Formats: sequence, C-alpha cells, structure tokens
Amino acid sequence: MEPGRTFADTLVLACARDPRLVRAAVWGARGVSVDLYEAYADALALGVSPHVDDAVAELCLEDDERIVSLALDVAWRRRAVTVGPVLTCLYHASPAIRLRAARALGASQHAEAAAKALDARLAVERSPSVIAAILESMVRLHAPHADEHVHRALVELVRLGAEVDDEHREARLTLGKLSAAIGRVHDVNVFVGASTHAREIECLGWFGRATVLGPLVDTLAARAKDDGIPQACARALARITGLVPESTPRGPRLVDGKLTTVDDERLLLDPNLWRAHFAAHGELLSASSKLRFGRNFSVGEAITEHLADGVRVRDRAFTSVEIAFNAQRAFTALDESGWVEPQLAALGRSS
Repeated sequence: MEPGRTFADTLVLACARDPRLVRAAVWGARGVSVDLYEAYADALALGVSPHVDDAVAELCLEDDERIVSLALDVAWRRRAVTVGPVLTCLYHASPAIRLRAARALGASQHAEAAAKALDARLAVERSPSVIAAILESMVRLHAPHADEHVHRALVELVRLGAEVDDEHREARLTLGKLSAAIGRVHDVNVFVGASTHAREIECLGWFGRATVLGPLVDTLAARAKDDGIPQACARALARITGLVPESTPRGPRLVDGKLTTVDDERLLLDPNLWRAHFAAHGELLSASSKLRFGRNFSVGEAITEHLADGVRVRDRAFTSVEIAFNAQRAFTALDESGWVEPQLAALGRSS
C-alpha cells in the first residue's frame, strides 16, 4: 500500500466515534512495514478520537521494538502520555526506546509522577542522548533542580572536547539549548568554546547575551567559506540584535528589522559591517540582559515567535521549551507539526 493511501485510511479510522474502529486503526500498526511507518504515525498523531490514546498506551507494552517506538512517538506527538506504560519503556534495553520514553514523559499531564520517574532514571542512565532527552523533559515539567542537572551534564560533555561522535554532539546541542531556555548566564561561556558546528553556533543566539556577539563576528570572518557556518553566525546575530541590512546611497547599514523570527532572506554575512555597527552602537545592547531581536527577553517574545509566520519547525520546538519553562501556568505545547488550533489553545492557557 502507498504511504498516502495508508495515511488517509488510518486517519479516517483514527477520527471515528466508534472505539472499535479506532482500535482497529491503532492495532493495525502491528503489521505496518518500515516504509509506511511515518504515514501511520502521522495519521494516528493527527486523529481526533480520544480513544486513540488508550489503544496507543497498550502498544507501549508490546515486545516488538518497532511497534513500541511507534507508540511512544504517537503518544508524545498527541501529548497524551500515561505514565505507567511509558515508565516500563524508560528501563528498556534499547537506548532508542528509552529516549522516546523520556521525551514522551515530558508531555505527561501527571507532571509530578513523570518528573520523579525521570529523576530516578537519570541517576543510572549512561547514554548521552537519553540523558539529554530526560533533562529536556524535566525542564518542561519544572522538575526540582532540573537547571542544576542541565549545567552539570553540559559541563561534562564540553570537557570531552570538540572531536566527539554524533551522539555526544547532538546531546551537547540539546543541553546548550536547554541552558539557553533556562537562562543560565554563565553557561554561555561554557558552550561558546565548544561551538564548532553550524547548529551549535546558531544556538548561541538563543542565549541572547551580548557577550557572544564578538565571537560570532570573529567566527563569521574566519569561517566565511565553511558550509553553513556564515548563515548560522548571521542567524545567531539577528536573533540577539534584531538587526537587518538596509541599502542606502552611502552603502548598506544595519537597522532594526522589527523581527519576530529570524528571516533568512535578510541575513547579513559581512563581518566588517557588523564590526562597524558594534563599534558605533554596541553600548546600546545590554550586557546584563537576555536579548531577543534587540529587546529584553520575556515569555511574550517566545509566544510571538511560536506563532509567527515563516517560523521554522525546529525553532518552534525550541520556543515551546522556553514557554514551558517561563510560563506562569502549566504549558504543554502540542505537536509543532500538528493541527494549529490546539496549539493556539495551549498557548492561550499559558498566558
């Protein structure tokens, strides 16, 4: 069967009122082939029937790792996570299953129970990618001492140096983003020295600290020909300052772009223009505040970007962590690639 047909057929059943039809849709995952996995997961995640959630929770107890992975992915995307079945997966032999379980628990409505389960697993976990997933969920759940755990884990990974494998690098990137979301001022100094890849460099912009502007411009000048590096530097600079280039009779200059998200069509890749601007106007940027597009950061800035036109899905995934950590009320962002209306409702409840 084609992925498109699989998606359509499964979505129809996952929206049915009859729980028997919904169960048939969910339990059909047992026979799904690898090439249809994504279509099946998408359909179940988008299905509006509440009966999907109970059936998916039962799939978490299956022996087949592929089915368990699908169930955890769907539960997480639906933000309908039952702690009991997922807790079992948190102690699975497969790191990939444990990672999915840790991520899913971050969306649980039973925050206290989920946070305790994650904290217990953190004490014995050795996989860097699973540790990063556990800590992201703990930050989302406002777990006690989550910020201290993030700091220690980030320092440990940075000490390994720049030349690490992909798993360690991805875990370090996740921890850097968490530290930025939490707003740990001193962690930016820890992270900046380890930022050698494009996504790590771009992450410096989420810290929002004027102290990284100089290193970003220096990197932009030194690695102008490296694939993806100039764009990453320019995105980070724009995220902190909100500045975009403008043509004038005397040549280009930097002006306030009134940004609500980074605009890739208006990035400045010229390090000399950035240096000239900071030499003339650098004192206007507060060194003691977290900045977002030249403005003092607030959760309102994160919500505005979360809803902005043209925002990238991976940026929206990050703003959801910022909102979860900084919102006065409990906030569980819905699947960033899912229906828009539930996302708007969740944001409304957080403000």
